[in-house]
Amino acid sequence: MRYVDGVVLEGDDIALAHVLIRIAVAYRNRVNGAVTPAELALRDRLAVFARTPSGQVSGERETAKPAEAPPVAISVPEAAALLVLTEQRVRSLARSGALIAVKSAAGHWQIDADSAAALAARRKRV
Repeated sequence: MRYVDGVVLEGDDIALAHVLIRIAVAYRNRVNGAVTPAELALRDRLAVFARTPSGQVSGERETAKPAEAPPVAISVPEAAALLVLTEQRVRSLARSGALIAVKSAAGHWQIDADSAAALAARRKRV
């Protein structure tokens, strides 16, 4: 059981919330061109909780300590090398939402490393 921003989540609910928030952040970034720091922080907290096993429920509100670092962002050139695509194609995938990515205020894309790795794995299977 985890307490995240006033909501108690447990088991599969954590993983589902993590996926939904990642999709929402990618959508808002694509539509608005930017995401608020609070949205990014929520996405990162849920990512950490989704990767850590749930402990015993103790009756008291539990404070989770992340076992791993938050999600890693990679640059467009790094994602292009991983995916064996051009940088232009990586940016296009980020804009379309096929890759989870955030565009900085300076206009630079930061690609979620897990998203890029998953796409690379799917491309290798085809």
